Amino acid sequence: MNTSRACAIVMLGCAAVLVRDDRGADGAGPGTFRSALLAREPAGQLTPEAVREALVGAGREGLALGFELLDDPEAPVRAGAASYLGGRRSRLAVPHLIKLLRDPDPTARRAAAQALGAIGDPQALPFLERAMGEGEPLVAEAAVGAAREIRSAGTARPKPKSPFR
Repeated sequence: MNTSRACAIVMLGCAAVLVRDDRGADGAGPGTFRSALLAREPAGQLTPEAVREALVGAGREGLALGFELLDDPEAPVRAGAASYLGGRRSRLAVPHLIKLLRDPDPTARRAAAQALGAIGDPQALPFLERAMGEGEPLVAEAAVGAAREIRSAGTARPKPKSPFR
C-alpha cells in the first residue's frame, strides 16, 4: 500500500471518529461523514472502496451510516454503502438494496446486486432475476452471480431436523 493511500485511510478513520462524536451532539452524523469523505477525495474521484473503508472505520456507527448513505446524492457513496452492508451480511438491508437495484447509476445497481448475493437472502431472487435482463452488462453479470450465490447457499445448507419427529 502506498503512503498516500495509507494516509487517506487513516484520515477517513479519523473522520469516522469525529462523526461518532457529532452524532451524539446534534445528530449530524451522515452529513458530517459525507463532508469528511468529500473533503478528503478530489472532486469526482470519490470511490465506493473509499466509502466502504470509511464505514468500516466508523465502527458501530458504520451500520447506521451505511443505511443512511444508501440515499446519498453521489453514486459512489451509494455503491460504497451497499458494498459495506453486503459485507456485513445485514438481512435488514435487503429491502433497501432491492430498491437500489433500480438506481439510475449502474455502479450503484451493480453494488446492490453483489451485496444481495453476499447476504444470501432468497427473497432477493425475483428482483435479481429482473436485473439479469438489464441492458448494462456489468449489472446483469452481477445479478447472475448474486442469484447463483443465493441458490448455491440454499442447496448447500442442510435443513435443520425437527426435534418433534
